[in-house]
Amino acid sequence: MTDTSAGTTSVTRERRPDAGLHKALGFWSLLAAGLGSVIGSGWLFSSLYAAQDAGPAALLAWVIGGALMLLVAMVFAELGMAKPESGGLVRYPMYSHGGLTAGIVGWAMWISYVGNPSTEAAGVVQYAASYLPGVYDGKSLTGLGILIAVVLMAVFVALNWFGVLLFARSNTVVTAIKILIPTTTVVLLIASGFDSTNLTDHGGYAPYGWEAALSTIATAGWCSPTPASGTSSSSPARSATPATPCRGPSSPPSS
Repeated sequence: MTDTSAGTTSVTRERRPDAGLHKALGFWSLLAAGLGSVIGSGWLFSSLYAAQDAGPAALLAWVIGGALMLLVAMVFAELGMAKPESGGLVRYPMYSHGGLTAGIVGWAMWISYVGNPSTEAAGVVQYAASYLPGVYDGKSLTGLGILIAVVLMAVFVALNWFGVLLFARSNTVVTAIKILIPTTTVVLLIASGFDSTNLTDHGGYAPYGWEAALSTIATAGWCSPTPASGTSSSSPARSATPATPCRGPSSPPSS
């Protein structure tokens, strides 16, 4: 009898959907792409809203959330070594739960990715309102602001359309800036007036209750599912609404 296992394996490998992809990015380009994809307007908006919803206890939520994400990252690192294939976020659910689950995950990712460029562009324009008057009216982007956001999204499309190498070169510079600005901001804020009493002098470390702090682990303060618990005399004033509404980039940051 003839052993055909080697031939079958070879054909299977050749028919892999990602077999025609070329490895054009190096280590630093991939590292920049990974870091750049997780540094967005969240470091501005999420930190603001988490602090508003949980007070100083939001720091605990960030630590717990970071530890949980590290565990998820370790799982994907192991899967990437065992199954070095493109589209792992969809392929791994397909291997473990089948095509239906992979299809649902894929559509959910697609929907989230479609909304991401517009969200980031709107966030950039909103914060640019401090030096670009007329782009933000305090509640939403103006016509000029929307036009600038559309131009930014067109730039995003062009970077991806004209090739991955162009994207890699530009993204490395952008990622360096995205790391430098938050780091510099944190250092300057701490150096300019860090006061540890702010952690306890405004109703305690958890002025809105520990449930509010724990809820921000999943929501980062964007959609708080718990009612405000600022009813006691020791808590700072806060409207007792049934739930803090979901916020988006168009929401004005508080002073």
